[in-house]
Parts: sequence; structure tokens; C-alpha cells
Amino acid sequence: MTNWKKFLTENVLGECWDADKRPGGDLPNRTFDNFSDLMSLYEEIFKDINKWAVFIVYSNGIFWRNYRPHSSLDKAQSDFSAWLFCSAKVGHEDRCKMVAEFYGWEETATQTLSLPGAGLQHFKNTEV
Repeated sequence: MTNWKKFLTENVLGECWDADKRPGGDLPNRTFDNFSDLMSLYEEIFKDINKWAVFIVYSNGIFWRNYRPHSSLDKAQSDFSAWLFCSAKVGHEDRCKMVAEFYGWEETATQTLSLPGAGLQHFKNTEV
């Protein structure tokens, strides 16, 4: 499976991942750990207002599930916006990866864990 940064570059932004094959080939690949790359992704989603609405619901679910704000609804809504747009200047890479997952990229155990020896190259989580 493709790494999530390549997935975002090619499938979401429609750019070429291989620096040797794109115009200005000496330019580095996007890092997806900064505000500019995050805004490029959000702008791409926003081109389809319906997709943006679905993305807001999707990301709001992640925010509530992972960050569980314990405050008023008004405070939680402002916290969500700050979180989504990385107002604290941290979390850009996490939000970019969230966009990859929104578009269908999935991280598998084979991408993150390899087992040496005994002919075992990788394993994949499966339900027993």
C-alpha cells in the first residue's frame, strides 16, 4: 500500500510524487507537516461544498472521540475550529493524515511492523 503522503500528493492534490517526473523536478515532495500543505488539502476538499460538509462531520467525530472536550458546546465548537486549523501551531501532520484517511487511505500493520526471521516478513491484524 502507498504511504499516506504519496497518497495525498497523487490522489487528493493530483500532483506527481516522483520529483524526477514533474516540472521543476528539483523541488522536494510535500512534507504534510505544515500549515501550507494542510490548507492545500482543505482547499481541495472545499472545492466540493458537499464533500466539505461531510469532512467537517468526519473530523468533528475524530475530535470528540480523541480529545473529548469537557466544556460547554460553545467552547467545544471553538476548540474544534482551533484543533482543525492547528491554531496552536502543532498537529499539522496529524490533520493531513486525517485527510488521507477521509479519502480512503488505510494504515495496515504491514506498513508499520515487520517481523524478522522464520520467514515472517510482515503480519496483518486479522480477527480470530
